[in-house]
Parts: sequence; C-alpha cells; structure tokens
Amino acid sequence: MPRKTKPSAPPPPAWPALAPRDPWQPVALTTALERQIYVVDNFFSDRACADLVAFVDKNRAALGFQLTPGPKRGEAVRVNWRLSVQEDGVASACWALLQDAIRALAADEPEFAAQFDGAVGLFNNIRIYKYEPGQFFGRHYDDSVTAEYTDSAGRARRGRTGWTLLIYLTGGADVQGGETTFFDDAQRPIAVAPQRGAALLHKHGADCLLHEGSRVTAGEKWLFRSDVVFG
Repeated sequence: MPRKTKPSAPPPPAWPALAPRDPWQPVALTTALERQIYVVDNFFSDRACADLVAFVDKNRAALGFQLTPGPKRGEAVRVNWRLSVQEDGVASACWALLQDAIRALAADEPEFAAQFDGAVGLFNNIRIYKYEPGQFFGRHYDDSVTAEYTDSAGRARRGRTGWTLLIYLTGGADVQGGETTFFDDAQRPIAVAPQRGAALLHKHGADCLLHEGSRVTAGEKWLFRSDVVFG
C-alpha cells in the first residue's frame, strides 16, 4: 500500500512592490528632539500605504496576522494586531527609500543625515501592526539587537540595530489618538501623531527614550516597523 504523503504547504503570498513616492510631494523633515526623534513626511506614497494595508488584510491567515499575546513578566502591556516576517525584498526597497531621503535632506539637515553615518541596511524582520479603538502599547524601551540585513550585492549580513523605523500606513483625519508618545528626562511628553506615509525614526538601545503607543480612540492605526542596522 503506498505511503500517504502530507500535502505541501502553499507558498507564502508575494508582498506588493512599494509604489514609488509621489514626485510632487518631496520628503520633508520635522525634528521632534535633536539627535533622538525625527519625522520624515511623504516617506511612503499613499498608494504604497494602501497596498500594504490591503495585502495584509487580505492575507491575514497566511501571514500569521494575530492579536499580540499577553506580556511576559517585566514587559509592557500591548493590545494590538501584529505580524512578523523575514522579508528581504521589502526591507531592501525600504532601505533604498531611506537612503534617498537622507541624501535629499542632507544639505539642509546635516545633523539628521550625520546620525546615519555607518548605517548599512534595514533589519529584514518586517513587522506590521494594527491598532483598533481601545488598543495601545504601554510604556517601554526598544532594545538594540543583532540583526540580519541584505547588502547591495544581495548577500545576507549581520549588524547591530540603532534606530527604530516606524512608518504610519494610516493617519490624519482617519485616526484619533494613537500618538507615539515619548517622555524626556523630565517626563515631559513629546507626541507624534499618525500621518499616512510619514516615517518616524527614533534612537533605541541604550539611548532610547521611554515611549508608548497611546490608545486609539477612533479609526484604525496601521504601522510598518523595521530597524536601521549599523555595521
């Protein structure tokens, strides 16, 4: 009697290519805290944001998009939907956008550009988060980790992360609440409101500020997350 074989798992869905940035909306920089927190407006095009949200929403089960499990001891409480995947192509495409933004801003914002001297790529671990009304991420710090990235020749390399990259896939009038709120040494809040297509870059590891994903009160907040790797 022939041995039964298990059916092979279907291949993972192919991620959409990042739609190009709108040429009539050049990148612009807001410094929320020097050498610590920056916002790059128009980092993703509206089309790229919409494509990513639609792709994840359509492929929830295949991508493992699920509610974040309860925190371990000592971890911040977080209530949101999330996925985490190794996606080299998306990381490389996003890294190219970040390099373009740094070059475009370097002449007028040299201090911003200098923060990324020695950066070599983006962590290939791509995370997508969704916050519905009532959901939030409690106060926490982002750790620096050893991370894999893809170099310009397509080879897998390893480095150390130094900055968090968050890209808001929704925002503006579509979301109420949901700010990424930092607390300086005097515990004064520095709030960054979600704006579709904007990238929030903040230093992490030993230099990370305490921060939270404030509660969403209306609409849906979608985020793209990776980390800048240094050699």
